[in-house]
Amino acid sequence: MVAMCAILTTSVMNSCNNTNNPDPQTEEPQQEDRTPVAAYIDYYYSTNDSMLNVFDIKLEYYDSEGKLQVENLTKTEWKLTAKSALPAKLGMRAKLAFKDGVEAETLPKMRLLYFCSFKTSAVDAKGNRVGEEKYNEFYNRNGFAGNKISVWLDSYQENEPVKFLFEYDANGKRSDINW
Repeated sequence: MVAMCAILTTSVMNSCNNTNNPDPQTEEPQQEDRTPVAAYIDYYYSTNDSMLNVFDIKLEYYDSEGKLQVENLTKTEWKLTAKSALPAKLGMRAKLAFKDGVEAETLPKMRLLYFCSFKTSAVDAKGNRVGEEKYNEFYNRNGFAGNKISVWLDSYQENEPVKFLFEYDANGKRSDINW
């Protein structure tokens, strides 16, 4: 009788244990949903005081709502993060022009410096990056004086070295597009 009670007790305990604590080897792991739902971009632009004193620097960029914004740079450093639902358009460009009243031929030798970078990718509902991430930077440093600054500015305006624009489709696939 004691043996039979011991067997029944062991069977009941094992049955309860298997119900409440399933064997972890037989449990199927849940797949995390990595479906892209948005795209993000970190924008960064910096320059020096010499450039701010001589040039109007306009930063054109796409914000979190996909709208083109324009900001006049007033400090040597600017940064912004935008996150936009898919499909999305994200990008930035920097436009330079002499400030009113600046006469290039009278300018002393100055260091022309700018640095621009970005990092972008699609993200899932939890904000985790999905797919490839794109990162790039633009950098220039030159010492010019007088009319050579005008020549440099003409070249800058013609080539627009600081510009990038992307479209993300509804599936989070990124394509480079033109301004």
